[in-house]
Amino acid sequence: MDLIKLAKKRNGQKKLYEEFRIGFVRKLDRRTVLKLLKINFLYGSFVIKTHSNPTRLIYWLSLFGIIRTTFSYRHPVDTVLSAIDHRNKTKDSDRPVFVQHKDLESSSMVIKKAYRKFGNWSTVPNVLFVKYEVFTKKTAEELFRIQMHLRLNLSSNQIESVVSHYHSNPEQIWNLNKGNENRYKSELEETRQKELELFFENEIEFAGYNDHIT
Repeated sequence: MDLIKLAKKRNGQKKLYEEFRIGFVRKLDRRTVLKLLKINFLYGSFVIKTHSNPTRLIYWLSLFGIIRTTFSYRHPVDTVLSAIDHRNKTKDSDRPVFVQHKDLESSSMVIKKAYRKFGNWSTVPNVLFVKYEVFTKKTAEELFRIQMHLRLNLSSNQIESVVSHYHSNPEQIWNLNKGNENRYKSELEETRQKELELFFENEIEFAGYNDHIT
């Protein structure tokens, strides 16, 4: 969203928020996608967040550059711990999230199922994949790569202004927990680490995290 503002493009984000709470789109079914296209046509560019699988319509819209997607991912075991944190942090609020992630067992099952979407999105054209661990270390470089993918034509100085803002105001990143790489290695007993690494063996290999296992 910040990148679109800096690019000074027609911005449909406000209208999106009127139609979709906090810009989160649960399912990319045909009716929803057509509604999003209408908002884009009438009001301008916007960013959505979704956990949906891609559809055939999404495939073709992406192929012809009508939509552009970034897919962010993280080591699956760290994702489990982060999801549990989110649940515990919001469970007593007016807007609880990740309610299925009660413990390691339940969260692991949910994340394993969610990781299948990684494979599904990898078959869609023009999707940029962003590795969380790389993003946290090289935020400016990754943001520049993202804006190139989105064809926003921003300068390095503009990118640095976004990075500086959020480094100075981390409380504005609502879903930020600890943000540590390989946090499970310091928070879980070694036996538990090995159990979860084995459980997520295929996902770890697919996402290129084999070198994280010792």
